[in-house]
Amino acid sequence: MGPRGNLKMKIVAILLLVSFLAACTGGREFVKPENEAPVLASTTYDQIVKSYGEPRRTGTLTRNGVALRTVTYSHAVAIPFSTKLSTRAMVFVFEGNTLVSYDYASSFEEDRNAVNIDDEKVNQLAKGDKKSKVLAILGKPTGEAIHPVAPAKGGSLVRYSYMSTYRIPFNPVPRVTRKSVTIAFDANDIVTEITSTETKPN
Repeated sequence: MGPRGNLKMKIVAILLLVSFLAACTGGREFVKPENEAPVLASTTYDQIVKSYGEPRRTGTLTRNGVALRTVTYSHAVAIPFSTKLSTRAMVFVFEGNTLVSYDYASSFEEDRNAVNIDDEKVNQLAKGDKKSKVLAILGKPTGEAIHPVAPAKGGSLVRYSYMSTYRIPFNPVPRVTRKSVTIAFDANDIVTEITSTETKPN
């Protein structure tokens, strides 16, 4: 399987994880910091727990032959006898004790403008563009990763994720629309792949 196939498999795996989180209600309230993002290859597990508290869920996964640890924070609020459901989830991935990836998705009203995806802006980007152009056009990403989550050694990726949720009264299964744009870079911060994914409730 080539790099493109490997990248798609990674994206699908992470989206499935976010999908699972979106189906969970409750969870301890947490707030994503506005002005500071975790620093990849520098932030430690202990620093994340100090900032966010004890995680709701932990797990493991393997990327490029490397065993990784996942730490999840999620929170959902549903209004009884209505369709309104708001969900947010933050997933951190560690190699050993060092952060190599984080992803954030939210359907809370205050987050929607920050994570909504503008297709016209995405279409302005292409392979060979510089990372600086991506950030200038799309703004601050909702997630970032380095190898081994990113496909190339020395490379990285950014992700822009949008989530919309609602529920049917008396039905425990939420209805979730998810959209994500993942952009991978080589070691020189040049775009190597742009992948868009969208799923809607059945």
